[in-house]
Amino acid sequence: MKMNKNIMHIASFSGNIGDIINHHGFYKSFNIDEKCVEKIEIRRFYRNCVGSDKLAFNEALIEKINSKKLLILGGGGFFDVYWNESSTGTTLDMSRTFLDKIRVPVLVNAMGVHFIHKRSEAQYKFFHFLNDIRRRENWFVSIRNDGSYKRIRNIYGEDILEHIYVVPDNGFRFAVDTEPEYKKSYKKRIGLSVTNELLDPIYTGSENIDKFNDRMAKIISEYLEKAELCFFLHTPQDLLTLYEIVSRMGAEKMRKDVTIAPYSFYDNGKRILKYYKGCDAVVGMRFHSNVMAIANRIPIIGLAMHEQIEDLYREINYCKQCVKVGNPEYINILRDKIEQTLYCNNIVNEEEELMRSIEKKHNDYVYIAKKFLSCNGVIL
Repeated sequence: MKMNKNIMHIASFSGNIGDIINHHGFYKSFNIDEKCVEKIEIRRFYRNCVGSDKLAFNEALIEKINSKKLLILGGGGFFDVYWNESSTGTTLDMSRTFLDKIRVPVLVNAMGVHFIHKRSEAQYKFFHFLNDIRRRENWFVSIRNDGSYKRIRNIYGEDILEHIYVVPDNGFRFAVDTEPEYKKSYKKRIGLSVTNELLDPIYTGSENIDKFNDRMAKIISEYLEKAELCFFLHTPQDLLTLYEIVSRMGAEKMRKDVTIAPYSFYDNGKRILKYYKGCDAVVGMRFHSNVMAIANRIPIIGLAMHEQIEDLYREINYCKQCVKVGNPEYINILRDKIEQTLYCNNIVNEEEELMRSIEKKHNDYVYIAKKFLSCNGVIL
């Protein structure tokens, strides 16, 4: 029997592992059957998309949206304010006329907001877009707990944040039963989610990609003498980072006690979670590497090359487990933090306590969002 796809969801479904666990947690929390969801890939709206796959926020899409009972936008980082030529300053190039024609409820789901420097026109447009949608009765706007609230407030002030909810990323609900990946020795296993993609020179100061890769190659080589290592690739770009680091280490060192977790979307992230659960500690640079570890009570160290990771740890009150790349002593701090985390039995208990607070906030989000939907005639 063919299911009626009466919900439209515009987001990233083929971007990275983080997107997968984010959506899994969202559907689980809202009791949404994925068979009822028409998923539309956000990349089809990008300006560099060509051919028959390309979409636009136009009359044809309006007609399709209004044939559904609900439109979901995100979650993800689709409120990155970068594109001067966009009507909203973001990849969601929705004109005021387009917004006026949407008749169904719109759930803006735990969006991430970042402001790209020297994009004043995009910032101006985003202000008016955000100010508009937060006032609309058929729109529910939420942003995720990665410092997005702080960034909006710093640019536009506090008033614009009225009727905008700060909520935990849905990836925090990605905790599923799966056995840890088997360790081949008695050694401790350290997981590494390392990337060059997120470097923000304003945040990291004098640290650049080459210096970072040199230092990571050195510390990884040190730990290969006493621990197993497992590399996690969350996006295709992470493979390039791994190549750069391995090139500096020498391929011979990769022959011993090294695992690379499968980069696979086919099982909704369960396979990579198995490898995360096989780690005694994880160093995470990707946002959802940190989220996945905390959600599953896996000892985590956030390595911040961008303000997002530090802000996440600040919002969940766990700053002691975050190391800032811009700190001149960050490699020594990271080394000490790895040792402390590997051999501290209390880390799992700390994460258990964190998750109680995060789950309460997430349940509050689900409750108020469902109340909004119910008032607009949508029962999930």
